[in-house]
Amino acid sequence: MKSPYLPILLALIIGTPAYALNVAPADPACAKLNLAAPLTLPDAIQEAFCQNSQTRQWWATVGNQQAQLREAQAAYWPQLSAQYQANKDWSQSGGSSNNTAPQSVNLSASYLLYDFGGRDSAARLAEAQLQAAIATRDDNLNRLLYSVAQAYLDALLAQESLRATLISEASALEALKAAEIQLSVGRSIPATKLQAQTAHSQAKLARIKAEGTRVTSLATLANQMGMTPETQFDLVPWRVDNLPDQSGAITKLMTDAIASRQDLRATQEQVKAAKATVASARAQGLPTVALGASIGRQLGTSYPPANSQSIGLTISGPIFTGYRDTYRIRAAEAGLEAAQAQEASLANQIKLDVWTAYQSYQTNTEALTAAHDAVISGAENEQLMLGRFKTGVGIMLDVLSAQASAASARQQQASAEHDYLLSKFALALALGRLNSEPLPYTGE
Repeated sequence: MKSPYLPILLALIIGTPAYALNVAPADPACAKLNLAAPLTLPDAIQEAFCQNSQTRQWWATVGNQQAQLREAQAAYWPQLSAQYQANKDWSQSGGSSNNTAPQSVNLSASYLLYDFGGRDSAARLAEAQLQAAIATRDDNLNRLLYSVAQAYLDALLAQESLRATLISEASALEALKAAEIQLSVGRSIPATKLQAQTAHSQAKLARIKAEGTRVTSLATLANQMGMTPETQFDLVPWRVDNLPDQSGAITKLMTDAIASRQDLRATQEQVKAAKATVASARAQGLPTVALGASIGRQLGTSYPPANSQSIGLTISGPIFTGYRDTYRIRAAEAGLEAAQAQEASLANQIKLDVWTAYQSYQTNTEALTAAHDAVISGAENEQLMLGRFKTGVGIMLDVLSAQASAASARQQQASAEHDYLLSKFALALALGRLNSEPLPYTGE
């Protein structure tokens, strides 16, 4: 006989949940890096995103929160369960025995109709935690991007410093050869040659140290990209042109940062999660209303087989829990207050981060202009003093002084370019724009 409750069971089973999943973006595809060509900064960043072990951890955290959201959404679906039981019974009475093999099959379903917002609060909590995990992941990716950019620029600084020492060494060698010529024709004394020889040895020592620094900085960059320290690759040289003027933009930048920073967004989602926790704690002390239905069939104990059907409405609620619900609510409200305080504190810190990064960016922009001028004048003075010495008019001390000044100016220019580009990244990090702003030009 067809059960009249079967349609009710089917309706409970195929019911549509009322909460949709907001799926986070998938892990970006990773292409094999070509180390035969000079490495650009965007390539280094992409390689770090793909190969750095921390990124896998951040993506896994998001995946965990996605699964927890789906688990919370299970409360919107009907709950279906099946039971099958088989027994073997023996009984003996008055010299006669009785053997039976009863079997029973039961199928039941239930659906929570109303719980005063309990499952809604749980779903909102899981959704807020998922969005907080996504924002935290994005903030961590931004910070990893900055770390890679810093390592890349440090390696470029070491590369430019090595280039500067090579120029200085070549200039010192030229002065040494000129001193040898002057000594051979009787225009100078041996002390002049020794001075030039000392300067050349010092320039060679500086070049050797610069080579070591370059190797170390490349190993640091390789580590950031998830590679072994001995990995060999070259970098695309930087170039800095047309320095921008952003005076007067600081107020707008601070306002924009409040809307862009992923760590603040993560904190805001934590506030939402804390609010959902308060709502969930309050709902746990309220009644619930659930609809249930079941059908069953029992064999082996009687003939014909016994069929059973049931449908019912269940209302349940706590009467006294030892003030457990009261203190759960108080704890949730305290957590909400702490989350709101953290949000306000971070908003103030972001404004300070932007202000500090902006001032550093402005300072480094002006310093770079001065460093460029110093290199030009230092190189001209170096050539002038060396030319005077070759013609017998100047003295070696003037040449050595000019070479030292020019070498210092070249190193200062490399440092100024490094600091300018890094401060540009630091400002972008403070603004929360490292994923959208153009990268500083590095020749790519």
